[in-house]
Amino acid sequence: DAGEELFERAIRPLLVEKCSECHTGSKNSGGLGLESRQALLAGGDSGPALDQEHPESSLLLQAVRRTGYL
Repeated sequence: DAGEELFERAIRPLLVEKCSECHTGSKNSGGLGLESRQALLAGGDSGPALDQEHPESSLLLQAVRRTGYL
């Protein structure tokens, strides 16, 4: 679907380039892992990275947009 295509084309490459070095494998900076949806929902020291009820407020989106306190 369109959401999956957008993720694969625009979001996954950004996460791999900018985030995976510190947030995959045994290097889960701030307790946040990016290996799975479950890891994003569980979040890290700052709370869940994804907010399913209010996605526009998600910490992950704030990090990508470079807004908020991140």
